[in-house]
Amino acid sequence: MIKAKLTENMLQVKGHAGYDKPGKDIVCAAVSILIFTFCEVNKTDIEVKTYTDDEITVEFDSEVNTDYVRTGLGFLENEYPNNVNVSIEP
Repeated sequence: MIKAKLTENMLQVKGHAGYDKPGKDIVCAAVSILIFTFCEVNKTDIEVKTYTDDEITVEFDSEVNTDYVRTGLGFLENEYPNNVNVSIEP
């Protein structure tokens, strides 16, 4: 299960989806590309605090636009509720 937490100043994603075997897991791939795109688009406005094989924690100012990450994670949670859990705090 991938657990994602999004707050006003932080994005944390932990775990593995377990939808398929490594290298073939479309849910892990979708979450990964969403998070990596967020980091690349905002690279001058974020600070990566933790980055391992199964966790990333990113801190940022409240001005950073998180709309597409929020929408994308919500979509994945709706489509794959057994593999993605999203917590969004105002």
